[in-house]
Amino acid sequence: MSKQRTFNTYRLTFPEFIYDSYQYDVQPQGLHISFCFRLGPQITFRPTAFIPARPFLHPDRLSRDQLDALVFHIGMIELISYWKAYCPPVVTVRPFRLSEQQIAFWKKIYYNGLGEFFFTNQITTSYDDFLNFRFDTDRELTELQAPDAPKADYQYLVPIGGGKDSVVTLELLKQTSHDVIPLIMNPRGATRACIERAGYTMDDVLTIERRLDNRLLELNSRGALNGHTPFSAMLAFYTLLAAALTGKPCRIALSNENSANESTVAGSSVNHQYSKSLEFEDDFRAYAAACAPLQAGVEYFSFLRPLSELQIAMLFARHEHYHDVFRSCNVGSKQDIWCGHCAKCLFAFIILSPFIAPERLAQMFGKSMLDDETLRHEFDQLTGHEATKPFECVGTVSEVNDALAMTLARWYPDERPALLRNYQPQPLATPLDRLAPQHNLLPDEAALLQGALLASPSSPQTAAYDLAFSRSIQFFNLLAFRRILIAGYGREGKSNHALLQRLFPRSNAIDIAHNDEEIIAALQSCTYDLILKSPGIPTAFFDGRCSPASLSSQTDLFLAVYHDQTIGITGTKGKSTTASLIHHLLSRCLDRQVLLAGNIGLPLFDTIPHIDARTLFVAELSCHQLELLHRAPHIGLLLNLYQEHLDHYRSYDDYKMAKFQLALRQQAGDYFIYCADNAELAALVDAHRATLSQQIEAYTLDQAQRALPDPELLPLRGAHNHANIYAATRVAAHLGIDIAQALAALYDFNGLEHRLEFVATRDGIDFYNDSISTIPQTTIAALEALQNVETLILGGFDRGIDYSPLATYLLHQPLGVAVHNLVLVGSAGQSIWRLMEQEPAACQQRNVLQHFEADYSMADAVRFAHRHTASGKVCLLSPAASSYDHYKNFEARGADYKNCVNQL
Repeated sequence: MSKQRTFNTYRLTFPEFIYDSYQYDVQPQGLHISFCFRLGPQITFRPTAFIPARPFLHPDRLSRDQLDALVFHIGMIELISYWKAYCPPVVTVRPFRLSEQQIAFWKKIYYNGLGEFFFTNQITTSYDDFLNFRFDTDRELTELQAPDAPKADYQYLVPIGGGKDSVVTLELLKQTSHDVIPLIMNPRGATRACIERAGYTMDDVLTIERRLDNRLLELNSRGALNGHTPFSAMLAFYTLLAAALTGKPCRIALSNENSANESTVAGSSVNHQYSKSLEFEDDFRAYAAACAPLQAGVEYFSFLRPLSELQIAMLFARHEHYHDVFRSCNVGSKQDIWCGHCAKCLFAFIILSPFIAPERLAQMFGKSMLDDETLRHEFDQLTGHEATKPFECVGTVSEVNDALAMTLARWYPDERPALLRNYQPQPLATPLDRLAPQHNLLPDEAALLQGALLASPSSPQTAAYDLAFSRSIQFFNLLAFRRILIAGYGREGKSNHALLQRLFPRSNAIDIAHNDEEIIAALQSCTYDLILKSPGIPTAFFDGRCSPASLSSQTDLFLAVYHDQTIGITGTKGKSTTASLIHHLLSRCLDRQVLLAGNIGLPLFDTIPHIDARTLFVAELSCHQLELLHRAPHIGLLLNLYQEHLDHYRSYDDYKMAKFQLALRQQAGDYFIYCADNAELAALVDAHRATLSQQIEAYTLDQAQRALPDPELLPLRGAHNHANIYAATRVAAHLGIDIAQALAALYDFNGLEHRLEFVATRDGIDFYNDSISTIPQTTIAALEALQNVETLILGGFDRGIDYSPLATYLLHQPLGVAVHNLVLVGSAGQSIWRLMEQEPAACQQRNVLQHFEADYSMADAVRFAHRHTASGKVCLLSPAASSYDHYKNFEARGADYKNCVNQL
């Protein structure tokens, strides 16, 4: 009900409020402070404060002037709690005279800080009339001597309130090299427990024991006006004193978030959290900086200012050891409980609900608050269905709705809790991987926060909270509320399923199809919003069976989130070696984590638990992984294009365009490098150059030979590998690494298994394993790299590619380096021999050339090679064909070869 008449009457009855005096006394046990406020001749208020002694506090080092200024200002903010009882129109200040600028600061604090008080009491007043100052002294603060600025390294002073916000601040700042001193005003159960969980004792904590005058409570019971006052503004001035008592430069790190800037009453400036807002923070910092005795190397700021409540909840969820002790319920604060019936409890429950399982949350809060229909009014306020938010420290309406959308998708695919039964979730609006730009953090502090946002959970024990890192929430945006089919359940399909299970542990909207028949059956029985295609399934398989827009892949989703941290390498051949080279040199030359993943063996999604803000990905990408891209890696390297995978694509042109997505899907600011020696590739770049917006660099083998040192010093043999090494150094150069430094890092690179891999020497014969060679061009490159091959094991599954370049090469090698023995296997081996037989004269000239169809016995092939290869010569497995007619993959083929060699 309106108390306007009471307000008007009280102002006539009590025309003046007097800030009479302050006192302080430094004793061995601590600093005692008291104030005297008068309201007419009969009413005197004497609030007190006490700061117990600690070894790190040195009040004796503060000058009288400095203590006077600090304590006086605390009185200026304390008085508002007593002034509001009768709201006298004049405040008389006796200790000091304030300047006009200082008066304006205090009037703004009082007026805005009492906005909720005036609103809830339905009192109408104006900024000009609600309060005016007069002074009974000519002594000004500017007359006081400014303290000497301390020169030591700064420390942090962190106020702890017992809620999730200050826990996040404390845990992050503990990671810095600076000392951190917790501060607690009026310690209680939750604040003490949080300090203990953080690894401190109460002797490590700076405590302030603040006591209201009981006379105020008595007057409230008799009808004096009551309501909210700007507590955080009062805390700000107390922290100035506390920081000065340490005698060291100090950054006072509050935990007020960006959400505090939103008004409580829509369309007005009434904000329950005004003294937590950035506006107040900036005003306070400017005021303290302009008042010399308040400075002394102390700076006030909010460490969490760039964050939203939802981001803070995300970070807090990782710290499980606080989950059972933190509290932020005002109603239950004296009993150190969650009352379970107020808007603050409901908000805390909602904002944490995406990140912590419902059963665990219910255990923490004493019940499932989303099942409490009696909280419907508070729920409607929090979600924006009413014009006024609860007058509590709660997040924005947008954050609440984002939290509820995530909660529904994660935990409630079927039956919903009572408050969510008719709730309609909206697309997420709160960015969780970025900092708000307006704040007062130092660059290192902002980097620490940004790193925390982009970090993954710190230990396997946080598996239940896998959504509690911002990049996962970007995946959530891509995947939530969608019917999903995992098409194919090999290594990548299982990886897709694992991520979906982490994001949506209770979803029933995820189906798995292991093979072609199951995929067809699934598509016939259901319409899917998203189909995650495994690389081995041709895109053409889905023609006419689903909407092309529904098709995606793990690579497509991963790069939608992590493209800015990814270096992508592709090409018909050489991509594994080059990706490994780049990973090797970056790991040695950069002070950051570098992960190798993709087609080389580790699915991209499997790296997510290991990612932080500075992680670089080196991703080997196959044509199958590239064909559905919407966003390419920030750095893309395309080595070459040859005929390959024609069993998977309608034409060679389709295959080339799948590879070329690496360039087509880059954007301005990205970097693309390619080998101009490859005619197919150079023609493709030229044809699309007008549509490519990224930085483009071409390199040639000639450039590589001129830029690299003596080939004998390089870790890999062959001109093709020298080109790969050079390409790796160009990527390194783009990242700021000198080529000499990069080459030095590469000298201990040992190559990859199954890639021109030395196996053993048996009876003088060197056996090499190049099982990864599945096209003619790479076999030719291997022969040229080794130069001493007498026996070559060729063949496997014939996919219809053109083997004539290899047949011609074998028939027309210089006799001095010619291969003398061919071991031909499988349909591809037969195709190669048929092509060679088309040149009978050349075959006859090389009558020493033998062939032996080893009918799928690697042991027979190796024994043949052992018998027919001269000592000092090389036997090479370089098949120029895939292995799928007899082996699971090229790795299995190479392993069999090595085993047979080692058994000789």
